[in-house]
Amino acid sequence: MIDIRPLVIPLVTAALLIVCGGVLFLDGNNEDSTRLLIRLTATSSFLLLCLTSTARVLRQQLGDIWKPVLQVRRRLGISFAISHSFHLAAIINLVYVAYDGDFSKLEALVPGLAVYLVIYLMAFTSNDAAVQWLGAKNWRRFHTAGSYLLLGVFANSYIGAAITLGGHYWLYVALTLAVLILRQLYRFKRS
Repeated sequence: MIDIRPLVIPLVTAALLIVCGGVLFLDGNNEDSTRLLIRLTATSSFLLLCLTSTARVLRQQLGDIWKPVLQVRRRLGISFAISHSFHLAAIINLVYVAYDGDFSKLEALVPGLAVYLVIYLMAFTSNDAAVQWLGAKNWRRFHTAGSYLLLGVFANSYIGAAITLGGHYWLYVALTLAVLILRQLYRFKRS
């Protein structure tokens, strides 16, 4: 049996490179292709976040079939940070292709930089050494609070998109609510 754990991060990164490279190769580096990349990387990040956020509770509910997901949860979290780095690169690229490099048009991104700080801190502390350094309780608190913050950011984005654009964004809203409900059920079950 092949141990997939060391392959998770390289496989996710390779998939992102192939998808993003494919979009740019087929459509060129323009506003439409960049906006497509922003949507695709937001979706890949969101799905990775959902997996990491529900790994433990789904392992309890689904048994051994979900055990491999729980075993690679930290790697999925790091993959989320990588995916969202691709998302950030697409946003920066959008500034150049749509706004001639004028970042002043995107003041709304400033709070997003704080979110990226949390993402990177979570990624850099997704290891046993960080758990030992911070203490298991503090590490768990930070990662729990960070995941709720990230779920909240996605919920806010997807609710806005669902209201204005409709369609599949309502599915993302429903998935976000399902993840939050699952996490709360797990939390109440533990106490």
